[in-house]
Amino acid sequence: VEPYFLQATVRLAYGHKIDPDCDGSSCLSACIWMNLLTSAILVLSRVSSRTFFKLLLVLFCVTAAANSITSGIMSLEQDILTAEKRNEEGNLLYRNKRFDEACSQYSDAIVLLELHAQQTQEAHQHLCKYLSNRAAAYLASGYDAEAVKDCTSALAMDPMLDKALLRRGLGLESLGRHAESLQDVEALLKRADWGSPIATKGLELKRRLQRVLNQEKNSEEQPVPSHLFSKEQILRLNFRTLPPSEVSKERFFEISVYVANEFGLFSHREFSKSSQSDLACIEVSMIGDDPEVKLEVKNDNNLTLDTRGRATFDLRFVGSERMKIRSRATLCVRLKKGEGVMGRTVLTLMSLPITVLAEVGSITPFSTGLAGCMSGRGIDLPHLDSAVVILENPDSGIPGKIWDGGLILTEYLSSSSHEVQGKSCLELGAGTGIVGVSCYCLGAARVTITDLHEHIELISANIEANGPLLSSQSSQKSARNPQKDVNVAALRWGENLGHLKTTPGGFDLILGSDIVYEPHCFAPLVETLRYYTGTGKKALIAHRPRHSEEFRFWDEVKQDFDVKVVNFKSKKYPHVTDVTIYELFRIASQ
Repeated sequence: VEPYFLQATVRLAYGHKIDPDCDGSSCLSACIWMNLLTSAILVLSRVSSRTFFKLLLVLFCVTAAANSITSGIMSLEQDILTAEKRNEEGNLLYRNKRFDEACSQYSDAIVLLELHAQQTQEAHQHLCKYLSNRAAAYLASGYDAEAVKDCTSALAMDPMLDKALLRRGLGLESLGRHAESLQDVEALLKRADWGSPIATKGLELKRRLQRVLNQEKNSEEQPVPSHLFSKEQILRLNFRTLPPSEVSKERFFEISVYVANEFGLFSHREFSKSSQSDLACIEVSMIGDDPEVKLEVKNDNNLTLDTRGRATFDLRFVGSERMKIRSRATLCVRLKKGEGVMGRTVLTLMSLPITVLAEVGSITPFSTGLAGCMSGRGIDLPHLDSAVVILENPDSGIPGKIWDGGLILTEYLSSSSHEVQGKSCLELGAGTGIVGVSCYCLGAARVTITDLHEHIELISANIEANGPLLSSQSSQKSARNPQKDVNVAALRWGENLGHLKTTPGGFDLILGSDIVYEPHCFAPLVETLRYYTGTGKKALIAHRPRHSEEFRFWDEVKQDFDVKVVNFKSKKYPHVTDVTIYELFRIASQ
């Protein structure tokens, strides 16, 4: 009897069953019978003191194990009841379209059953349901990458979970991973009942995906027009999947980026044929306010652009016990070692600041920043300790992003800072305000940055984003005060031109980049240049040819200005040879 008791005691003490095929109640019965058997042996048998103490030890261990199993079963039942309550609360919040709160409730339910799911099938089934429900809430709140992860986890436990399969397909569709989404929906349609709600939704998704994939195939077969995608253009990294606004440490999240030019276009055919397509490696880093927080990127040595100029990767923030409860971090995505793509420079991409939480578990989807900004870029200027940060809002149209002319004019001014030092400058059609903000950093005494009324909010956001840099430049020269010296104003060319506040001598320098492209704006722009450019003063315009009737603008300008081409070749963007900087000297009226 003794060897059997010892074996049973050890296995029960570690939470194992005596018989792998028996259930929990059988184990408890086994414990009871062991106690009875031990008692019978003690009563009916004459045993030695050595054997007696061994049997006492066995009896104690068996009883403790039985109590542990009993409490474990009671704990499981209680956790399931609590988790079901959280799930029902999440369902109610979901129906009321309070998706973020619903995610929180589903997360609580998931945490309760994650450990139990490793032990029992009952908890396993509940956990699959909660993961699928949270995926639905993530989809509704726009955080598609997290939804895909939850569905993948649920399907790993239960491959026949149709709702999870459909929701993963919807998430992949939103992420632009159309081929993967089509695989999921086809698998779903093979087993779903024809005419059922889930089959109907799956069929709708399949039709959308087939239409998009056909369009992508046709676009790849047709080359991008040369005037829209040329070798002279500067390329940019852009977000396809935006990072979260707030995330807990240790929580992985997905980021997807792509390369495009100033029009948002990219030649997949040209890139796939290029020998550089295998060399375009992505590098991700962070800038944060807490040295205890670090960035971890999965497979960071294998992040390369695919043949469509895209890359997707998972990353997370990790921190020590000394990290702040709430800290801020900005992601920087660039090509490694300053590499280009097809001989073109690629601008670095920056995220909006992300709040990193010390507590584990939560994540908040992306939300736009000031003026609807979605991302930013760091523009390096010589002799400055830090880069000029320019926020972008591509959804706002032409003024919402940096154009190549602005980059070339900014580089020229940084290499010839005497053009702006101590002067009063006016930027026309500023868009993001990159030229005006850079002018003040380069020593301008006063800068007025203008655009249409609906676009000045973005300019103000970029002035605010560069507040510390502007102030640091002012501290070197006590007479300068960016709050007074840098102004934003709404200006429609040719209308109400006298409302801008100027210094007594007027503006010393007028600046514009990529502002000559719409024929109906030529005459108002010339009138505006005449009004603000005093005799003997000048304007600098960075221009890339974009319209066949541009000669009309230049013919009219030459009536009041002496036009010359600035001898400047870009070092930062040597492939940009079609952007010309013109000097317009105002001549005395006849």
